Amino acid sequence: MATVIWFDPKAGFGFVKPDDGGPDMFVRRSATGGAVTILAAGERVSYELVTSGKPAKTEAVIIAKASSAGAVHT
Repeated sequence: MATVIWFDPKAGFGFVKPDDGGPDMFVRRSATGGAVTILAAGERVSYELVTSGKPAKTEAVIIAKASSAGAVHT
């Protein structure tokens, strides 16, 4: 799980802060395959880390948003 730090809906990217205390992770809308179109600061999300490209870059791919009760939904 992670918390959205900020997300620019016009540009389609932003950053999330992982719960495990790791470094902030870049996230972009196009990497979600349309599963997530907009994120709000403070929103809780579930994510997977994906590494691609040359040089290799790691980014968070949001797979679901969490409800206020903590349940994850897509």
